[in-house]
Amino acid sequence: MCDRTVILVLLFVLKILMFIIVPGLFILFSDKLDKKHMNNIYYIELLLLITFIVLRFINNPCIVNSTISGISINSNKNSKNYIYSSNSANTVERIVTNKIYTKSNKQKIYYFNINKLPLSNKKIYCDNDYAYMKNYGSNITALSIIVSSLYDENIDPIKILNLSIENNIFDCETGVNTDELISLVNNNYNLSKREINYTELKDYIRNGGIVLAEINAGSKEKTVSCSASYIVIYDVDKQGNFSILNPNDKDYKYICPENSEGYGKVIDSNTNDKLYSLDDIKSISSRYIILER
Repeated sequence: MCDRTVILVLLFVLKILMFIIVPGLFILFSDKLDKKHMNNIYYIELLLLITFIVLRFINNPCIVNSTISGISINSNKNSKNYIYSSNSANTVERIVTNKIYTKSNKQKIYYFNINKLPLSNKKIYCDNDYAYMKNYGSNITALSIIVSSLYDENIDPIKILNLSIENNIFDCETGVNTDELISLVNNNYNLSKREINYTELKDYIRNGGIVLAEINAGSKEKTVSCSASYIVIYDVDKQGNFSILNPNDKDYKYICPENSEGYGKVIDSNTNDKLYSLDDIKSISSRYIILER
């Protein structure tokens, strides 16, 4: 299904123009318009028709679903009701940080883990269905680590999750687009965003900064997650080795399943307790995002 209802509506209107209104103009005004204008209309109509045929042939979802029923289904999909069950024993409305780490400059870093209680039990309800946040909450959790640490306050992942739901950017099938989430969090917490190169990490973190890093799950050398996810790089020692906080960290080694980007790789346990060289960081991650007050 095409994700943008407005696109489906525009394509539906375009269909009406192409199949009804423009042919009607040919019939009603062919003797009143000069040949040049008629030719222009004809060529535009022909181009649109060919474009629609090609897109329909390759089953483009926006073309296929640009009907009244398709628009209706998409609108219902985009306006799902998010319901938190008050009767469930697994209902988690707020959590306290799993652990507080300390940087070499004594700054506190609030850590949350989506694989550990109570966050691992957090269900997200969409109409009559639900999923666990741990299946796609890495970016939400990593951002809560950063925002909590910047404000020295327990701003837990459920607050960030609720913020995304209230602003209609959360999808039950795919989670939240990270760039949309960052923009929303920045507006809500008065933060600014910029990106840096991996060569700038050492100086930035030594000067007190913390960095959101996007993980390469399909890396040929090393990774800390089976799928696309995020970590927080928060400290560096005198030898230039980095400390990370991985929202997906587990207490046991595991092999990435067949349906994941990192299929076949062995993911190490307790990744938060290890040190990583700059080459390790470069191998693990590809994008480095800074949020600042």
